[in-house]
Amino acid sequence: MEAWDLDISSLTLYGVSFRDSCFAEVGPLAEAIKGRVYEALGPLSRGVVVVSTCNRFEVYLDSPAEPRAEEVARSLLRSPRVMRGEEAALHLMRVASGLESAILGEDEILGQVREAWLDARRKGYTSELLDAVFHAAISAGARARRETGISRGVLGYPQAAVELGARAIGGLDDAKVVVVGAGLAARAMLRHLCSKWRPATVIVLDRTPSKAAEAAGSCPGARAMPLDEASNVGEVDLALVAIKGGPREELRHLRRLSRVLVDI
Repeated sequence: MEAWDLDISSLTLYGVSFRDSCFAEVGPLAEAIKGRVYEALGPLSRGVVVVSTCNRFEVYLDSPAEPRAEEVARSLLRSPRVMRGEEAALHLMRVASGLESAILGEDEILGQVREAWLDARRKGYTSELLDAVFHAAISAGARARRETGISRGVLGYPQAAVELGARAIGGLDDAKVVVVGAGLAARAMLRHLCSKWRPATVIVLDRTPSKAAEAAGSCPGARAMPLDEASNVGEVDLALVAIKGGPREELRHLRRLSRVLVDI
């Protein structure tokens, strides 16, 4: 069954992205807001899915109880864009296809949309309509990449951060590079860095030493250090930051010691 065989007019989207001025306030609080969205809007709708990435926070609702649902959404997101029905569904397809990304055609968003949907399903928040809409969007995103050139030559944010840093300092061969973080983005940075360049030193910093050591395995020769020892790394050619929550106190010395710092 396609989404349009259901009552697509029951779909509502409240969202903010990197294009909205209020996203600077929403972004750092995304994880906390996400939990509040499910808690507050779950009982006020037939289904809810939250798509939260480093550049967007979007809430997809099936049959929200208006005007209470809109009141709650606006209290959490301040000044969200609102789309309904087919417009909201087509927007999600554009998001999954990379057409709404800051880096046009970037690949990561397709997996993020899929994981957001699966996360909501595991928690019991989706509905038949939302399942159909997200399935259609994921299929559209995969087809766009398979049948068009939208992703040809396109780098995701982690790889683009490495390229931006390399351009700023004239290449990364023999450079000293620090990567802050041990998640998927940090590992993508490390893989791209060490497959294209031959840095002299690569250091991975994370609050959890075991995670830092595991991530360092993405780049042969890289070594791991606790994040609270960032002030001990010495002068750095390039620092790549891939952790949420904005600037941290631990990074104050790193900013001062780095020729270039790129924070995604």
